[in-house]
Amino acid sequence: MRFHSCPFACSKNNKLYALHRDNYIRNGIFDSFKVKNKNFQKIAVSTIYGVKFKRVDKEIKQIKEKIQRIIDNKRLSHTLSVEKTAVELAKLYGADEKKVRIAALLHDCAKNLPQKELLKIARKEKIKIDKYFENNAHLLHGPIGALIAKRNFKIKDKEILEAIKNHTTGRPNMSLIEEIIYLADHIEPNRNYKHVKAIRSTAKKNIHKTIALVSTKMLEYLLRKKREIYPSSIETRNYYLRKSGLMEAKKDKH
Repeated sequence: MRFHSCPFACSKNNKLYALHRDNYIRNGIFDSFKVKNKNFQKIAVSTIYGVKFKRVDKEIKQIKEKIQRIIDNKRLSHTLSVEKTAVELAKLYGADEKKVRIAALLHDCAKNLPQKELLKIARKEKIKIDKYFENNAHLLHGPIGALIAKRNFKIKDKEILEAIKNHTTGRPNMSLIEEIIYLADHIEPNRNYKHVKAIRSTAKKNIHKTIALVSTKMLEYLLRKKREIYPSSIETRNYYLRKSGLMEAKKDKH
């Protein structure tokens, strides 16, 4: 019996480790091997000897353990739902699943900070604060969350940090990671607003159209509540309305 590709092997404590391609035995004998990196436990997605396994990434596990200590249970439930939704979208649109998971897990890491604290941190860190943020300090949890991710969680990837920073207001021409986090935040299973089921269905087919729909719904909500609207939210809606072709489609009807 020959195994032509199996980058996994069991140790004596029944853990599975990722092995270097040149360091595992290809003839089915697994009693001698060198572990490439014991800090990254990896449980096979495939099947070995008929036993199914799941992947466990140590970095993801550590982030989950740490995030539970800084957000409340309601926020944690939302965060895990965003992670699940974001991974589903990543699979559909070919995004880096690990980046998406990290961004999803950390997108609300500053959400439970009081508004006064958010403003205090923003001023200290010289984060740009205009009159809108002065009156709506809760939205600073995006930029400050990115700061916490970078300093406390040692996240260096720009796409991840930008996704955390912009997940609430969005921005025109977001990266795919940003788009997925922005969208997952609005359509995760705990969200319950009019037409959300239809919007979730659209998300499986056209991400840009869905962002246009979600951002429009958000603006409608803010207008009904007579709340201020951040300029970037309007710009996001207009950009994705054009990019998705919805604007052209409406023009053709008149």
